[in-house]
Amino acid sequence: MTTLLILVSLASFAQNNKWFVSVSSNRNFGGPAASIKKQMNRQGFNHTSLATFFGITISEDHPVINKSPNLMLHAGKRIDARKSVYIAAGIADISEVSGYKIEGNPSGFWLLDGTYGNNPSVKTKLYQLSVGYLFSEKRRAKWGVAPSLFVMDYTLTNYDESDRHTAFTAGITGTARIPLGRERRLVGVDLITALNLVPPVKMKSGKADSRYFSPGSVNMIFGSLGLALSFRR
Repeated sequence: MTTLLILVSLASFAQNNKWFVSVSSNRNFGGPAASIKKQMNRQGFNHTSLATFFGITISEDHPVINKSPNLMLHAGKRIDARKSVYIAAGIADISEVSGYKIEGNPSGFWLLDGTYGNNPSVKTKLYQLSVGYLFSEKRRAKWGVAPSLFVMDYTLTNYDESDRHTAFTAGITGTARIPLGRERRLVGVDLITALNLVPPVKMKSGKADSRYFSPGSVNMIFGSLGLALSFRR
């Protein structure tokens, strides 16, 4: 789970609300982590690691995705009864994908034994900046569209050799939100969903060696679902 959310999401305002600000954290689906995991499976970094300590065997299946909470800030202003302008900025996604490819299984002392091999990992942090419009048609749901800029900071590790890089890309973000409760309150909670249409990013790889994981071109399209704590006036 991508954890608890506390966002300021702009889109929950009544017709008398002239401005809004909100903060949130969402559960993401797809995106770079899912794409990197698929590539690790294709390249064979999907083995099960084994370690034995004093007769107890510990195993872990790979590849594994670990997610951290994201955080987005939204703010905007109503320009007429059905339309608002807004800006959204923050950390859209934080994840780490780790794989494993067995290279050997030494016959050591049975109390302390296990497999060995390459355990590559890719850590990504995705920053987002969006500026766009939010629409409503006398309904509780609000719909938004915005051009977005994404900056991805990533670190690729193979055999404890790490390389850090930054990639830039742009796309379109579509959002929808539904206020949970009365909209005219100063503080409220909204249900938020978003779809980010972003072109693939070609990640820089390390050595051209089959023992090393090479992420290549990564799919950046991802969706999100979560809650926003919103303030409006």
